Parts: sequence; structure tokens; C-alpha cells
Amino acid sequence: ASKILPILRRAYDKYASANQYRCVKVKTQVLRLKISEIYFIEHCRKHVIYHTRDKDYETVETLAAVYETLKDLGFCRIHQGYLVNLEKVDHFDGYSVILTDGRSVAVSVRKKSEVIAAYTKYVRGY
Repeated sequence: ASKILPILRRAYDKYASANQYRCVKVKTQVLRLKISEIYFIEHCRKHVIYHTRDKDYETVETLAAVYETLKDLGFCRIHQGYLVNLEKVDHFDGYSVILTDGRSVAVSVRKKSEVIAAYTKYVRGY
């Protein structure tokens, strides 16, 4: 029973994040972004940019506030200016995360071991 609980938890978390949305204000529109379609989120000046496979969405938010709402849904802060969806990580290459679509996102030097540990924990489903 103790071995199946982490598996069930991971299955539930995947289902939950695959079926959740985040409302973001882009210029004059309010859009629903499916959380499972977000690859990474970037902070640039006073803006936050949500990167999906097909399009980028720029909003006026703080990365800290975004992280608070997404940290329990498989997102990890890998750098002062980046959050990454751990489901979209393919592998690590030096101080970069390579995503499943081939894009590369920088990992901060001081966060690298923490990010790898978070990814390992995520993959194992703990």
C-alpha cells in the first residue's frame, strides 16, 4: 500500500494540472491558459511572459506571485527570472534546462543542485 500511494498521488497531480487553467490579462483581453501547455515563464522588467509551444503571452505580474500559484502544480523556480514546468523538461545540459520542444532555459549557478533535486523528486512522483 505504501508503494502505490506515491503513484496514485502523481497520477492525480498530472490529471489535476492537465485540467487546470490560469487566467492571464494580455493587453485588453483576459485569456485562459491551460497550465499543462505552459513550458516556462519568464520575468522581463515588469512583465511576465508565459511561453507555450505555439505562442507567448505577455502580462503585467510579478514572478513571485505567479510562482506561489503554480509551485504545487509542477513548476520550479530555476533562476531569478524563470519558472519551468517540470513536465516539459527533457534533460539538463550544464547550466541549462532543455525542454521537450528543444528550447533551452538558463539555470542559476546557485540553484542548479536544488533544481535537479526537485526534478528528480518530480519524476519519481514523491
